[in-house]
Amino acid sequence: MPTKPQHVCLQYAAITVLAAALFTWILTLTPGLTGVDGYFHIQFSKSIWQNGIPDTFSHLVYTIYATNFADDHFLFHIIQIPFTFGNLITGAKIYGVVFGTLSILLFLLILQSNQIRFASIWTLILLASSAPFLFRLSMARAPSISLCMLLLATYLALAQKDRWFILISALYVWFYGGFPLIAVLACSAFGASLFEQKKRPQILLYCGLGIVLGLIVHPYFPHNIVFLFKSYTQIEFADVVTAGNEDYPYASSSAVRNALLPWALTLATATYFFLTPKTLSSSARILFIFSTIILCMYMNVRRFVEYWPVFAVLFSAFALNPHLIQYDLKRNWSTHKGKLTISTVTLIILLCGWDTLDHIVDYRSVDRLPEVYAGAATYLSEASEENAIVFTGDWDDFPLLYHFNTHNRYIVGLDPHYLYYYDAKLYDQWLDLVKGEATDPLAQIKKDFHAQFIFSLKKDRDFLASLKRDPNLLPPVYEDEHAVVYKL
Repeated sequence: MPTKPQHVCLQYAAITVLAAALFTWILTLTPGLTGVDGYFHIQFSKSIWQNGIPDTFSHLVYTIYATNFADDHFLFHIIQIPFTFGNLITGAKIYGVVFGTLSILLFLLILQSNQIRFASIWTLILLASSAPFLFRLSMARAPSISLCMLLLATYLALAQKDRWFILISALYVWFYGGFPLIAVLACSAFGASLFEQKKRPQILLYCGLGIVLGLIVHPYFPHNIVFLFKSYTQIEFADVVTAGNEDYPYASSSAVRNALLPWALTLATATYFFLTPKTLSSSARILFIFSTIILCMYMNVRRFVEYWPVFAVLFSAFALNPHLIQYDLKRNWSTHKGKLTISTVTLIILLCGWDTLDHIVDYRSVDRLPEVYAGAATYLSEASEENAIVFTGDWDDFPLLYHFNTHNRYIVGLDPHYLYYYDAKLYDQWLDLVKGEATDPLAQIKKDFHAQFIFSLKKDRDFLASLKRDPNLLPPVYEDEHAVVYKL
């Protein structure tokens, strides 16, 4: 029989192999990347390596990036640099595997370090919990590294190593604009301590100090403050500006369907404590408060699916541990009732895992494949002057165009709010143009946006139809089965 340290090492090794294989499989479902923004991020990281840390970003000429640039993913882009030495798409996929796997291992670390029974099984439950959770974790974006930071902070909070919140909060600010989540975690730890003799107001102080330090001692200070303020207040303009799907809520049925296992676990755990009233441990209280807050966020903004399953499963694991730690697996397996219980739990995990894998296939990006943009982007980089402005038929064309072509500048990208903040009237004009509602599109694009080229996917039919109605339109200078380019 292996010793306990050997057993723990085997668990980490097995989970590492399983998680890495799972994320590798997800990323091989498509020749491109999962999601769209990853194409931008990996190219931007390469640009930092080649040209240094940028003071400005002129590639989005009519956005706040051009006038008030601040990289709110600064350390994330630095971390990505080693993955840019070679094919960028391959490197971005390797990044997704590495940090997706690391986040799962940190989840296991929290369980192991707190002597949670069946830590590996809880980790398998997490891996079977949600298709969009795994999909977003595999992206070449900040969610996986953000989750890693949040799990490290959770480890510190549960271990009551509050002073470390100064460092991790400051680092989180440099990694990702979603750093206020660590303040929510600190508030959860303080709130949980109100039910105990020893209160923890110091965790709020240390977290706040770390955030302030991270904001002030920042390569982009003070522009980062202005940029973050605008990012956090963009919800006020939701009725004016249409953002990406991730910034909107799921329908209630989809919110449950996309994380069915965490919902079931949370309800089962709550029911257990309601029917047999017991006192939650300090750690379970923290996780209950934090997971409940994250759940509320998830119900309002779907991007929080990358966090809630993790903390829902953690809460159940910690809350049920006093009962499970007394569970004799061998003895119960020898009884009919025990065999039925163990078999049922195993079957549920397997069925949920199969269902999750089946639904991941539906999340493949089918209309944002690299080859859709590569030809037109390469043509533009070779046939245009440096910094020539390209008008695009959709705001989310930018990441892939920039991935293949850093030679040109573009109207809008990453988030349409950035154009709205730059000039609300110009945003309205751009929106009319791409909807195909402008009466004189070519003149407007040339005069008001100073564009030398127009790029459009052929699927943007309304925009292309309005261009073709303009008598001044010349034949395309580039065309393939996916896209078309016009010169003005």
